[in-house]
Amino acid sequence: MKKAEVILWALILIGNVLKLAHIPGGNILTVLSLSVALFFYLIGSYFLFDPKVPIVVNDMTFYKPKAVRVAMALLTGYLMACAMIGLLFRIMHWPGAAAMLLIGLLGLVPMLVIAVVMYSKSKDDFFRKLLFRVGGLTVLSVVLFFWR
Repeated sequence: MKKAEVILWALILIGNVLKLAHIPGGNILTVLSLSVALFFYLIGSYFLFDPKVPIVVNDMTFYKPKAVRVAMALLTGYLMACAMIGLLFRIMHWPGAAAMLLIGLLGLVPMLVIAVVMYSKSKDDFFRKLLFRVGGLTVLSVVLFFWR
């Protein structure tokens, strides 16, 4: 999942560079890569954040998903997809971009606060992944929200 995510973000970056340089194909690459990325987060958030907790019984390790982590992973994927729709609308200069970015940010900011608090308490890999991805998308969304 990590390689696919890196490839998608690289395609988004390449599409935006082509769009800014007014090279044909930049808009199409931007729309397609952002659309695939938002479906990637929407559908694959469970596998991306991996909400399983290791349990050791008689020197054997089992992995069991916790309900709270599963809910957080799925909710985070949904909120990231909402924010990416706002990013897509803002980058393409479509109407309604500010409202969509605001809706995405209203969900991402509380999730970012939860991730920061939980990571500072437990130093768990799940919350580190959550913090990294939600934090990066929140910063990008805030910058584009206030961009003219």
